[in-house]
Amino acid sequence: MLCYAKEKEKIISMQFVDLTLESKPIFEKYYSYTKDFLGWEYNFAMTFIWNAFDKTRIFDAGDMAFIETKFFGKSVFYPPLLKDKNRFIEAMNMICEECKRDGLDMDLRGLTKEQAELLDNNKYDISFKRDTSDYIYLVEDLKNLSGKRYHSKRNFVSRFARNYKYDFREYDAERDRENIIALYQKWNTTTCHETLAFEEKLIKKALDYGQALGLVIMVLYVGDALAAFSVHSKTNGLIGHTFFEKADIQFEGAYQFINQKCAEVVFDGVKYVNRQDDIGIEGLRKAKLSYYPVMLLDKYRVKRKCK
Repeated sequence: MLCYAKEKEKIISMQFVDLTLESKPIFEKYYSYTKDFLGWEYNFAMTFIWNAFDKTRIFDAGDMAFIETKFFGKSVFYPPLLKDKNRFIEAMNMICEECKRDGLDMDLRGLTKEQAELLDNNKYDISFKRDTSDYIYLVEDLKNLSGKRYHSKRNFVSRFARNYKYDFREYDAERDRENIIALYQKWNTTTCHETLAFEEKLIKKALDYGQALGLVIMVLYVGDALAAFSVHSKTNGLIGHTFFEKADIQFEGAYQFINQKCAEVVFDGVKYVNRQDDIGIEGLRKAKLSYYPVMLLDKYRVKRKCK
């Protein structure tokens, strides 16, 4: 437990509680500061879904809030939620004091370049890893696939529509849940990464809590076979987020088709879509770059010895 004091204010105890659906209003309270942030860290649905082992906790101090989770057994902090962005350094110091009280070194991930540049390099170890950069796309680009650079994508979309009798629609739990899990398990046999150990759990969580979180889940069938599915969140008119997108590669063009259709249907009226990072997987990086992101949103990791 950490206590801090501000002039003319009483001491407030930092007491973390488990992150639950009831934590959503906390995120919404800080929306005025986070609404223009294109990263996923301030998206409640993403934070909730990625709480894979129910280890994420939150503390709301009234004018700033803090999120801490366990990632592969290590304590990690998210960027602080703030009503006043000018109190960023104060919030970072408070996180360090909390770590000091618990006998830990500070580890915080997901800061923007602008946030990282505010920190004192003599106090903080600031690092950047390309694997964690978010891919940000213009929805109009993904929807229209205009120009020479998207020629092959348009061809894949056209061939899929021409070759298959398909059904593209929103998710229905009774009809689709088991098919989605089966498709994921099939897809999982074709790749390898440390996050795959719990990604299936995350997808199941998205299916179970999708309605409560306001997620948009789309499915693409060819006959009775599920060819692809995707999970999305529309935060506001500026930014939407794609959480998961998986396809059965035996249906040529399924990935390109569901990508284009979701841009057209799910993200209508939204300017950007964040399709997350590539976690260092070479094939995934190549695929994401082939859609020509309008920007790579770099993320910074900050460590500080607080003991």
